[in-house]
Order: sequence, then structure tokens, then C-alpha cells
Amino acid sequence: MARGSLNAEEKQVLKLIASGHDTLCNVVDYMGWIVPEAVIVIDRLEMEGYIRRAGSFGSEYLRFVLTEKGYQVIEELPETEKEFIYKYGLSKEDVDILKAASELGRAQSDNEHLTAKTGYSGMQVVASIENLEKKGYLRQFGWVRRRVAVTPQGEKMIKAG
Repeated sequence: MARGSLNAEEKQVLKLIASGHDTLCNVVDYMGWIVPEAVIVIDRLEMEGYIRRAGSFGSEYLRFVLTEKGYQVIEELPETEKEFIYKYGLSKEDVDILKAASELGRAQSDNEHLTAKTGYSGMQVVASIENLEKKGYLRQFGWVRRRVAVTPQGEKMIKAG
């Protein structure tokens, strides 16, 4: 029961999953959706064979993996975006946020400044920070005002990319 081609939101979700934003929570945060909106898109992508769940129980049920069909969509992305995904496991937006954090420095690398510098929504910045921290490129600190610092691994990636 093929529906035809994917829409822009479905392609964005596939790109997110490929770049490490692979949980329902990450997708919801990044896309600025409420959970029922995300579930509709995720279910459609799963039914049509673009993604599968990482497992049948617990948190693995809410984590997604691209199938071969899903990776075919990634192959249609511009070369630079594919390189970020395949080489670093990051989206272009993640890399933009990492570079902005490096340029701003520790004193100004909070959500407000990163949002202003990159033009991404606050929720996109939060989701990217989580992904970058999970991969060891950033670390968060601060109690009242959360800030980030680029790790040596993150600086190395910026210089290489």
C-alpha cells in the first residue's frame, strides 16, 4: 500500500534518525511537535519500511533505526550532509550548533545565544545539544543557566570538517 514519495517532514525525520536523533523524544523536541504528531509520522515510516524499532520493549521500543530503504533516502541528500551523517553521525544543524558553541565560547554558549547565532529554534538547539553531548562533542554545565563547552573531541571534529 505505497503512498508515493515522502514529504519534507518525513525526510527530515529520516535524516534525524540517521544522525543520532533516534528516539521519539529527540524527534518530538527537534521537530517541535507534540507526541501524537510524531507518532503518526513514525508509524507511517515504519509501516512503509523506512525505519524499524531498535527493540520490542522499554526504551528500545522508542528508539529507531533506518532500514536499507531509509538509507536510500539519505543517499539523496547533498554530499556535505551525507558526509556529516556517515563520518560523524551528526546532522548539518548539529555541526552548525557545535561551531557556534565554539565561536561563542563558554561564557555565552547557552540556549539563548546559540539560538540567536544559528537561527534554529530553541527546541532544535536543545535536541542538538543532547545529541552532541551523547557523542562526546559537547558537555553541559551550570545550574541556573545551562551552558555548553566544546570538548577536545568536538574541537578536533570542527577542525577536520
